[in-house]
Amino acid sequence: MTHDHGPAPSGAYTAPAVVPTPVRVARVLLVVTAAVSVVTVVAFLSVAGLDPATVGLAVWTLVPAGLALLLAGRLGYDRPRVLWAVVALEVFFVLQALVRVADGDPQGLTNLLLPVAVIVCVTRPSARAYLRGR
Repeated sequence: MTHDHGPAPSGAYTAPAVVPTPVRVARVLLVVTAAVSVVTVVAFLSVAGLDPATVGLAVWTLVPAGLALLLAGRLGYDRPRVLWAVVALEVFFVLQALVRVADGDPQGLTNLLLPVAVIVCVTRPSARAYLRGR
């Protein structure tokens, strides 16, 4: 039994491309990044209370987390813009972690792990080829 997945430009039918393992791992890590951010914000708000400053900090933390979740959903598609958006977002997370390290916060080193892992995953040759549509 065969399944038609739509016509290819030549008129032949093709199966969808197999998502490389590094792309699947990066997708999971992006979801984990978003989940950790949400848990951190909930814990922070429960301790600090609700005032304009804490809500602003929560939004500052949740916007990149929302982008990570959005990109995790789009990562399975072979689009170059998604590759560069993921890299840009993870560079932002790396810069945030480095600021924490510069401020003397040792947690900044821990905060480097997920973004660096995602960057490594999406820049692997198989992931780059897949995300560039080759």
